[in-house]
Amino acid sequence: MGGIIIGTAGHVDHGKTALIRALTGIDTDRLQEEKDRGLSIDLGFAPLDLPSGIRAGVVDVPGHERFMANMLAGVSGMDMVILVIDLTEGIMPQTREHLEVVELLQIKRGVLVLSKADLVEEEWIELMEQEVREELAETIFARAPLVVVSTKKERGIEELRNLLDRLIQEVEEKKIQGPPRLPVDRSFHRPGMGTVITGTLVKGLLKTGQEVEIMPGGEKVKIRQIQVHGETVSQAVAGQRVALNLPVERDSIRRGDLIAAPGHFFPTHTLDAEIRLLEHFPHPLKDGSRVHFHLGTLKTLARVRVYEGKKLDPGQEGLARLELEEPAVTEFKDPFIIRFFSPVRVMGGGVVLVNDPPIFARRNHEYKEILKRCGKGSQADYLYMAIYLDRIIGRQELQKRAGLEVEKLNTQLDKLQDEVIELPGQYLILTRTYNLLQEEFLNKLAEYHGHYNLRPGMPKSSAGMILSLKEQEKIDALLSAWEKEKRIRIEGNIISLPEHEPVLTSRDEELTEGLMRELQNGKFAPPLAHELQESLGREVSEVLGYLVEKGKLIKISENFYLPRENYEEAREKLKEHMDKKQEITVAEYRDILETSRKYALPLLVYFDDQKITQRRGDLRVPGPAYD
Repeated sequence: MGGIIIGTAGHVDHGKTALIRALTGIDTDRLQEEKDRGLSIDLGFAPLDLPSGIRAGVVDVPGHERFMANMLAGVSGMDMVILVIDLTEGIMPQTREHLEVVELLQIKRGVLVLSKADLVEEEWIELMEQEVREELAETIFARAPLVVVSTKKERGIEELRNLLDRLIQEVEEKKIQGPPRLPVDRSFHRPGMGTVITGTLVKGLLKTGQEVEIMPGGEKVKIRQIQVHGETVSQAVAGQRVALNLPVERDSIRRGDLIAAPGHFFPTHTLDAEIRLLEHFPHPLKDGSRVHFHLGTLKTLARVRVYEGKKLDPGQEGLARLELEEPAVTEFKDPFIIRFFSPVRVMGGGVVLVNDPPIFARRNHEYKEILKRCGKGSQADYLYMAIYLDRIIGRQELQKRAGLEVEKLNTQLDKLQDEVIELPGQYLILTRTYNLLQEEFLNKLAEYHGHYNLRPGMPKSSAGMILSLKEQEKIDALLSAWEKEKRIRIEGNIISLPEHEPVLTSRDEELTEGLMRELQNGKFAPPLAHELQESLGREVSEVLGYLVEKGKLIKISENFYLPRENYEEAREKLKEHMDKKQEITVAEYRDILETSRKYALPLLVYFDDQKITQRRGDLRVPGPAYD
């Protein structure tokens, strides 16, 4: 089983740190300023040993509004939240704001703790219990178990410890499979070790000696040492609080960075997301607004581009593009928080749908519809979107991007069996994309046949441009599928429609007769192609190509064509001479044909290419195909 993270939430000075100290024996206020002021400023961490033997990690967050950004950095990876409410004050502004964060980040389990019971009468406690229940009736804490505590008199501490132990058994097991991700919440120098970073491992596992990538910078290093709750271990798993000793300079890594498996993630400044604005927030989220963006331990500024309409009103949900000032590394459905630019306060949150989306997307209706589907859907819908964006994607690449095991990938793809087609080479394409590409390609191929009616078909090299694809493997996968369906015919490097046959028009037949007549009359010194064009007053290349395809002409060089019977005679004359002498020069062949070097040399070069002859200095001798 993976690790469990329990977090605190609540207004400043409501007793969160004292409660953690009572549960764990550890003071999570590590900074001298925190001790001097009696106020939590930054995140605090402690292990909690439970009666069942499970060791959970506890994250203590600051309650003061000025340190809300630090609180948000600590919420990442929490499985359960203890909402602490001071019995002498009740629910306060930061109580509500912390509660909003917990709900926006979709943390499902919570425990209510009414603190400082030693300062009030029992009757007051009963009144406060009723008041708190009423105020939290529409939240995840509506039916949450409630414990009254006094850290000074140790009231309720064991009851809370046993309750947490029981609730932890219900927490869904962490995803240990897949590439690891660890958002960095702290970086410091430890004498004799060097740089140490800490964070909650949200996915996968890490091992000593394993290579990891520090993102967004991209530096790759090997883990020197791993500690979990202060104990050196050989590996850490998802859900555990982890400290890593890394061979890097302390200044090169900071809160908001990510430790990840190399090659699986990439940073981006642009995200497409689903955003929900808090119902009671006093302002709309206008298109183009700047906001404070919090994802994991990352904090940066972002500009919001609303997809539909010019704003999102309080309580409304919608799609938006986030343009980040600093790069983020995300996965599908990663939750985030946005805060109003000024005055700074939580205004809403959402989930990431697409990492580094295409530029065109905001103007593309089809993309927006798929994005909506993604927002409401599951892992299978994410795969659908990933295939859509790539148009054609290999199974291995999709598996890597989704971070799924082969078996789980196949299970999710089975849900899309009517919407996804597998091409040769284990490439995947949406059925809708496949049909659109096929229709477009067949139309272009028909147009090509109509324009070049004498050609046997289109060169295979033209397919990529029509399909707007660069990778030859993907092009070949599509063409192979269409050939198998008998939608196209492929012969060598030529693609055609199955029914296509080159056809001469009456005008082409007239030109063909003229061409053949002039070439035959020219014997071994026929007019070249450009000369034929001038004399006949028409473009002749298509007809020449057709006659070559039909075997009536032999293309000796780019401009030089011979009728087949003339070619056979020229070859026979070569053979008669070489049967006697076993060699021939250009000059000798010129004289035999009674032509010029301009024609004799390219003929001999053609014979070389056909392996009929082979060159040795200024001579030609019989080649492998001479007989």
